[in-house]
Amino acid sequence: MIFIPYKPFILTRVDVDFTYGFEQDKHLEVLDIFKRIGFSPNLKKFQRRYGATCQKLGAGSYAKTFWTTALPGDAIKIQKKPDPSYQLWMEEFVLTGQHNAFVPKVRGYATNNTSRTLCVMERLYKPKFSAEALNSFEWFRRNTGNTISRDELNAHVKAIFQIETMSQDLMAIIDYIAEASSHGTPHSVDLSRGNIMQRENGEMVITDPLAVFAHTFEAFMAHNQ
Repeated sequence: MIFIPYKPFILTRVDVDFTYGFEQDKHLEVLDIFKRIGFSPNLKKFQRRYGATCQKLGAGSYAKTFWTTALPGDAIKIQKKPDPSYQLWMEEFVLTGQHNAFVPKVRGYATNNTSRTLCVMERLYKPKFSAEALNSFEWFRRNTGNTISRDELNAHVKAIFQIETMSQDLMAIIDYIAEASSHGTPHSVDLSRGNIMQRENGEMVITDPLAVFAHTFEAFMAHNQ
């Protein structure tokens, strides 16, 4: 099923891929370049094909994020290998909930036939966190892959965001994270400091709050055999 965000985005099909939200020719050109280089996150290949300067913004186990003069106001995140948790988060919540203040604003999104994704989104920045927030990030790190209660999730999210009461938008995300990482699924909470970013105006954004960890995936597969 293909979901179209609440805004009147143009849905463009390219081969077997599906694409959300590419409203400008530039975005379509960038997607076409990535298709021709096999959805590769190789910036040198992109620069040669497009003739645009690129700068790496970040890289993790699954994806690389970069900025290019081709789309100066945006960031491009392209997966090096499939990430089922990121794809679930994007397709079940982010793309259908672009009105939510705490999700990244997406210009375009596509998958290829190996389930790797390409996302063109607003450019975000690393925030400065309080000592209390850093303690909560450390708590999430120590509980990597463990089942986290809703009360624990609420308390540590409030500490990270330095708030006493959560808005409806933030509560909707926490509801989704709790459900998506509940017992019986292979997904776990992954609220590391690299997955909380901010806009230029200081607004906080949750970029990638789920992950599949080895032991939770093995338990899920064993349960479903």
